[in-house]
Amino acid sequence: MQLLTTLNGRGTHMNLFNSIVLFVKTIESGSFSAVGRQLHMAPSSISRQINALEQELGIRLLQRSTRSINLTEAGEIYYEKVNKVLTDLEEAKLAISQLQTTPKGALRINVAIPLGEKILAPLIPEFLKKFPDLKIDLMLEDRAIDLIEEGVDLTVRIDRLSDSSLIARKLAENTFIICGSAEYFTQHALPTTPDELREHNCIVNKNMHNSHSWHFKKGNAETTLSVTGNFQANTGGALYSAMLNGLGLAMLPT
Repeated sequence: MQLLTTLNGRGTHMNLFNSIVLFVKTIESGSFSAVGRQLHMAPSSISRQINALEQELGIRLLQRSTRSINLTEAGEIYYEKVNKVLTDLEEAKLAISQLQTTPKGALRINVAIPLGEKILAPLIPEFLKKFPDLKIDLMLEDRAIDLIEEGVDLTVRIDRLSDSSLIARKLAENTFIICGSAEYFTQHALPTTPDELREHNCIVNKNMHNSHSWHFKKGNAETTLSVTGNFQANTGGALYSAMLNGLGLAMLPT
């Protein structure tokens, strides 16, 4: 029984738990002295804690004599029940520790379509060879999702993280550029500054955070511009197609 790391805990419930552990250890060891040697505790202290347990339960669990300790009828019933509980707790602790060392179970991942198809999906076969106890459910979609509501473990996005209690890690930098087709620029002037984009039809990805606010950075200078246009879509592929066919300017990842 390895659940003795809590013996110095505080509080009524913890003290009761400690007394139960000592009770089980006493039965397994056969005496207060044997338990005391194992745990570096005085036998009298162990006896007092088991007395407190009996008072809490309102019934005697042990018959004590100068030579031996024996279970009462109530003690036999109580020992059988609590010993099973402590064993289950130890097995639960072991199961969790194994998860920490060897990944296993289901992993549900949500990724933007182009990122998932071109980068993540090709890496998964080798990843599963390394961790064969995992099962991956890969969801490819460009919309922003609620991870908790949809039961998703991990999402990978090309965007700025909005205010959130989620744990996020930056994987890499990604550059966006303003794109337009040759056909579009036969009818519209080529913009040379962010402000000139106000005169253009800007098509946006509505799944991006603050999709109508385009952010620009040059050196240490940063600026954010509100853009307008007559078309928005929820996938990068749709934006690219619309841009390529001369509809307007799109901000697309490189």
